Amino acid sequence: MVLGRSQDPPPPRQWQGRLGSALALARQNVSDPGILRRLEDVEGALWNADRDRLALIGTLDGLQPERASRELKDALRENFENPSEANLSLAESLQLRHESINALKDRIEELERTIDKTTADVEALAASSAQLALRPGNSAAGVEQMMHHLTHDLEVLSNVHEQLAGE
Repeated sequence: MVLGRSQDPPPPRQWQGRLGSALALARQNVSDPGILRRLEDVEGALWNADRDRLALIGTLDGLQPERASRELKDALRENFENPSEANLSLAESLQLRHESINALKDRIEELERTIDKTTADVEALAASSAQLALRPGNSAAGVEQMMHHLTHDLEVLSNVHEQLAGE
C-alpha cells in the first residue's frame, strides 16, 4: 500500500451475493411496506455486522495468533524445564493472552454464523414470497413466520453491534 492512498475495498463475500439475490426476489413479490422496511433494516444490520467482523479480524491479525501460540508453548516448556517464579509468571500472562485470542476467534465465528443464518432467513422469506405470488389466495403465515425469524436476527445483529461499539 502506498502512503496516503486508501486501501481498495475487500472483495465481495458470498453472503453479499446471496443477500442481493434474495432481496431482489423479495422486492419483486412483496408489496407490504412494513416488510420492505424490515428487509432494509436487516440489510443494514448485516453490513454493520460484516464491518464489525472485519474489525475483529483486524484486531486478531494484530495480535498475531501464531506467534502468541508459539511463545506460550515456549514459555510452558521453559517453565517445565526450569521452574521459577519468573517463568511461571510469564507463562500465566501468555496463557491469558492466548485465551483472549481464542475468545476473539470464537466471537468472529459466531458473528459469521449469525450473518449466514440471517442471509438464509432472508432467502427463505424471498422463496415464500415468490411462492405466494405464484399462488394467489395462499396464506401469508409462512411470510409472517419468516418475518419473526428476521426480527430475531435483526435484534441479535443489533445487540452484537452495540456490544462491540461499547468496547
